[in-house]
Amino acid sequence: MNTDAPSEKLPTFLETFAQSIVRRDWYRQAARVPTRSAVRYAVLLFLVTGTLTGAKHAMDAHAFLGELAENIPDDFPALTIEKGKARTAGPQPRTITSKPVTLVIDTTGRQKSLGEDVADGFFVSADGVLLKRSGYEAEALRFSDLPDTTITRQAVLRLIDGARTAVFPLAIAGSLALTLVVKPAHLLLVSPFAFLINWRGKQGWKPPEIFRMGVFALTPALLADTFLTLTDLHGPVTFGFPLAVLAWYWAFGLTAPQRPAAVAS
Repeated sequence: MNTDAPSEKLPTFLETFAQSIVRRDWYRQAARVPTRSAVRYAVLLFLVTGTLTGAKHAMDAHAFLGELAENIPDDFPALTIEKGKARTAGPQPRTITSKPVTLVIDTTGRQKSLGEDVADGFFVSADGVLLKRSGYEAEALRFSDLPDTTITRQAVLRLIDGARTAVFPLAIAGSLALTLVVKPAHLLLVSPFAFLINWRGKQGWKPPEIFRMGVFALTPALLADTFLTLTDLHGPVTFGFPLAVLAWYWAFGLTAPQRPAAVAS
């Protein structure tokens, strides 16, 4: 009895998700589904995992901004911006240490950055604002992009409140866009390994079949990637782990026995 009869459509999303993780023989069937069905599954998978990771980043940012707003001191100095340059009264540089960040203001030019001792914070110069997170500095705002204005404590609080409102849709949209670009790129990055496995093992899979199996091998890879993000374990050490999972499961499917007859892609 031929157990590898061509399948006209995929099982439900959850069934496909589970089978892609635990069943080696599923990849023989996956190689034969219509390409459009594999693409639809991949897009839905990207939407689910991208939304989860985006929501996680949004919650972290929302909490960070909330804590920041609660700790802005009452004596926060007013900052006057005129013709793209900022100035403020009082002695400078002025350091305001407030959980969860440190704020340093120096519009005189004597100090150029937060310094190595500060891991997270903002540095306000005459030209703009530098944001530093986990030791990395980046320009967050140029005053030349702003009209002449005076930034007070209340204005900062309103800005933070607006950012907290916008952070969820922006973070989720950004995560989805990144997922839709990066994860297919991962597939292309690992594909030479998959073709090598197919050639060395004399498996005889055709390129469309190999790529369809790769689409479903993205399931455990994205699951691993999402888990690392949700548990705050993502970092330089774990960066390549989802790629390793993708490569392993792709080889897992390619070397499954009883190759079925090829069908048109």
